Amino acid sequence: MADTDTDQKLKQALFLAKRGWHVFPAEAKDKPHIKAWQTKATTDLDQIRQWWAKWPDAIVCVVPGLSGKTAIDIDIHPGRPSGFDSAIMAGAPIKAEVQGTSLSGHGHHLWYDGLNKTTQDVNELESVDSRSVGGYIAMSRYALPYVDEVTEPIPEAYRVPLEAPKRQSGQARVQQWLKTHDGDMSEHLAEYVSETPQPFRGRADMHTRVLHVVRCGAEGEEGATAALLELRRRWMASPHNEADPGQEFDNSVTSNIRDYGFEKPVEFTSLMRKAGLSSAKGKPAMKREPVKDALYADIGAVLDGKVERIEPTAGGVRTDGLRLLYAGKVNGLIGDPEQGKSLVAAGMALDTLQEGGSVLWVDLDHNGAVAVVQRLMSLGADAQQLRDPELFRFAEPDDSREMDAIVADAAAREAALVIVDSLGELLPLYDRAE
Repeated sequence: MADTDTDQKLKQALFLAKRGWHVFPAEAKDKPHIKAWQTKATTDLDQIRQWWAKWPDAIVCVVPGLSGKTAIDIDIHPGRPSGFDSAIMAGAPIKAEVQGTSLSGHGHHLWYDGLNKTTQDVNELESVDSRSVGGYIAMSRYALPYVDEVTEPIPEAYRVPLEAPKRQSGQARVQQWLKTHDGDMSEHLAEYVSETPQPFRGRADMHTRVLHVVRCGAEGEEGATAALLELRRRWMASPHNEADPGQEFDNSVTSNIRDYGFEKPVEFTSLMRKAGLSSAKGKPAMKREPVKDALYADIGAVLDGKVERIEPTAGGVRTDGLRLLYAGKVNGLIGDPEQGKSLVAAGMALDTLQEGGSVLWVDLDHNGAVAVVQRLMSLGADAQQLRDPELFRFAEPDDSREMDAIVADAAAREAALVIVDSLGELLPLYDRAE
């Protein structure tokens, strides 16, 4: 299909994307139009067209690190030494196989293969900056070659290796965390744990509650360790399908306090004892079942009709009365961009509200509350229901910390329907890829 785009900035963005460069739009050199551009910069042509349809005059920016490259920005800043003078005095090159004039017209970009630390005044060279992982270049009109054609390595004068994260043994960090958060539970945590259903509603409920307690502890609430102990006691007293529910809980604690340094699952109660803390009483250690029992389904029971078929009982209602979603499960709407997934989700939200259920809408696509509410109203939503936070809540998180808080709050409120729009935007919040 022929390229029919006529806008020069859009054509520039499409040109770069087709050559493998990850681009995003900006209002000005230092004002990106989108949040989380570090991960949302893309080579997706449809997404790029959507961005420039919304911001037709946007500056085209490239994130070199997403393509495995580094750009050295040699510039001239008023009141500071020239970057060219700084580079020449240090014996650093001011030319490269791939280069171009900066957007200001006063500086120069040198493009190299490999990742570098993004930093100002690289290696103390004034007005010489490195843009790679977590940095971007506001592009002028010069053309870049295909990504794999940038092969010149970063010169030693400009190299600032990425810092490897300092790691401490997972066990030592667990002990430190447990000791730091020992003590009597805060009023909030005591109330939260006491309201935990007995038995638990399943693994997802347990994981969510562990996450909430860990986040509260990280934010300064007292008694997080005691709260985890009580949650574990209640979890162990619940019926299970897991071969080793204790290990399941321990793994949940491990993954949810990874910010404190866990590198792999550890045995939670054992570490608590090593840390000198009390453990749950009155619950003998459970014997581990053979691993094979937890890995494979009982097909005989399926053939004998002993396994109940799960039917959709939630979400939207079709014209024949059948439902679209499975209650208590993760349901997905899959399709190409701009094919109506959000519209279908809005219809299911409306059906849920009209039946008296509550809805949580998590907008990771940043369509905004105005657009979502207008769509719901156009479908016939009751404005009074949308005004009631017990029935409808809308959130637009910018990072994983905000998303964690929303998840914890959602678990406590038990919304009938939670819409996450979309999964493709959720994974980058946690440094994950599709």
